[in-house]
Amino acid sequence: GRGPVYKRLARAHERRGDLDSAAAAWGRVLGLDPEDEEADHSVESLIVARGRYDELADHLARRADRLSLHSGTREVLRAVRLRRAAILEQRLGRVRDACDELALLLGEWPDNAGALRYLADLLDRQGAYARSAPLWRRAAAVESDPGERDQLELRAGRASLSAGDLEAAMDHATRVLGHNPASPTALGLRVEVARALGADGELGDALDTIAASDGVDARARSDLLLE
Repeated sequence: GRGPVYKRLARAHERRGDLDSAAAAWGRVLGLDPEDEEADHSVESLIVARGRYDELADHLARRADRLSLHSGTREVLRAVRLRRAAILEQRLGRVRDACDELALLLGEWPDNAGALRYLADLLDRQGAYARSAPLWRRAAAVESDPGERDQLELRAGRASLSAGDLEAAMDHATRVLGHNPASPTALGLRVEVARALGADGELGDALDTIAASDGVDARARSDLLLE
């Protein structure tokens, strides 16, 4: 019966404006029941109200450790890891720590689309394209929406190009163009890769397709055809 008593104590501290004591009481509730969502959200709210995001990151780390011991809390654990990664990156600027947290999440849920995209984007921002390209590729593989899948394929292609993997970049562009031959983004990627490879046939075909597209002005079309 201690859990309900600590909850009443925490609420009493909140009414008195003693946020530190309230947070400590809610922490005792979590110590008794790691799955108590009310206590978890209350602790988070109190920490955020005081603007102590470093404490929030530590709280979420302890929360994740507790949840990892219980097989029935996997969905909650996944949400906690995503939230901690966002706090580390957006509030504290600890991008590498956020990447580590997302890597932990993907170790448990390898096909989590949100984590794949988030980590790939953070790696892109750090210039780690060789690490981000496979993540974009995996995100595309689990995406069911065709338009979104194309966007992810092209992100993978761009990352591959930046990492110097020209063959992989061309493969991504070709996959998108296979069912969307007029995609300007995919055509642009194909042109860049073909130039880098010295693949004149590929380059000529891509430039010709772009030149024939609607919305290309006369000067741009002439430059494309001249090349």
